[in-house]
Amino acid sequence: MANTQVREDQRVAEATLNNMAQQRERLLGFEKKFDSIDYYIGSARKTIATMSRRAIANKIILAVIILVLIGAIGLIIWLKFRGGDSGGTTDTTTTTTSTTGGPTTSDSTSTSTSTTSTSTSTTGSTIGTSTSTTGGSTSS
Repeated sequence: MANTQVREDQRVAEATLNNMAQQRERLLGFEKKFDSIDYYIGSARKTIATMSRRAIANKIILAVIILVLIGAIGLIIWLKFRGGDSGGTTDTTTTTTSTTGGPTTSDSTSTSTSTTSTSTSTTGSTIGTSTSTTGGSTSS
């Protein structure tokens, strides 16, 4: 009976030893898988960090471009409406009117002469208008 018990214990021990060997192989396989997973996770972290830095750089560049455009628009508006005459685009209008009438004499014929001249010149943003009227009349 003791031999039977010893043989039974040996079979249980061998089965347990085989079971533990299989579990060890599984654990070693898991360790290799975890190492490769760890490598891929590290690589993914580096890629995400690079993408994050690029996204921040793109946002900064975009903000700078927006600020430059807003500044340019502001400069254009300021130059348009600043009111100074040092090369600005301020409109100035000048009007000159001159009328000359001739002497009136008493004669048997009636003559009337009237000359009207109007000129408009546009130079840059300055507009000038000149009107001249010359007239002479004789009546009897």
